[in-house]
Amino acid sequence: MTLRWDENGGPPVQPPSARGFSTRLIERGLAQELGGSVVIDFDPSGVICTIVFPLAG
Repeated sequence: MTLRWDENGGPPVQPPSARGFSTRLIERGLAQELGGSVVIDFDPSGVICTIVFPLAG
């Protein structure tokens, strides 16, 4: 399954200078818990978070 969170319409976004606790938790912890992957893209038009994981079968 692919879940995509796409924010837009807000102020311009810049990538953070360092990954904070919440970002690391989402990128690593959630990916590990779901057995998938998480990518957070700091696009100037808004943050895009894509989570890919297998469905229980």
